Amino acid sequence: MVLVDKSFPLPKDTLDAFEQKVEHEKQGELVASLIQHWLEEEHKRKIREEYIAGLVEMEDVSLELEYAYNPLEEEVHRGLPE
Repeated sequence: MVLVDKSFPLPKDTLDAFEQKVEHEKQGELVASLIQHWLEEEHKRKIREEYIAGLVEMEDVSLELEYAYNPLEEEVHRGLPE
């Protein structure tokens, strides 16, 4: 794994609390883990949004299929012995 030294501003209080709670040697690993978790959640969120958009787009098709096949399904159920 290639490591890159990156700098960006953080709120002082947050950084102070972080440095008090996490050993210096573990800080980079924890930040990398948090970033990776965030990236995975963003990926899942995007997939969810695309999935929902697809469902909305296919709603008319689903209704047409339901109208087309519902009578057949009911006919099958009426013909089955109880």
